[in-house]
Amino acid sequence: MVHEAYLRLVGQDGAATFASRQHFFAAAAEAMRRILVDQARRKLAVRHGGEWQRVPELKNNPAADGEAEQTVIIHDLLDHLGITHPRQVKVAKMRLFLELTFVEIAEVMSLSADTAESDWNFARAWLKREWGQKQPDRVK
Repeated sequence: MVHEAYLRLVGQDGAATFASRQHFFAAAAEAMRRILVDQARRKLAVRHGGEWQRVPELKNNPAADGEAEQTVIIHDLLDHLGITHPRQVKVAKMRLFLELTFVEIAEVMSLSADTAESDWNFARAWLKREWGQKQPDRVK
């Protein structure tokens, strides 16, 4: 997966340039997100038409746990949240898909660690609320 992320970041010719460290990490988080979502969609396509099963509680890092359906739902939710809260979504992507600490996120985004944590708390609470609204009728 690391090789695929690298190829998506720099391209086949390796000529990609990044304006700043923030730009690089934002691109890396987006590349990892897209790879994980693509894998999740492929995994779900194989089971197309299968029995619905209850999806467990929203985890801190669903993509790393291999929860395909949860990864796709979070991808869609992050896109929706990004319309009104783009900074919080950037923090959430770095936390969820790159597993960066708040200090690392703060360095990359030129924020304080407290602001990065606050943005994560906001995004996580929003995701949990939206997640809860999507889940009650998941079992067929």
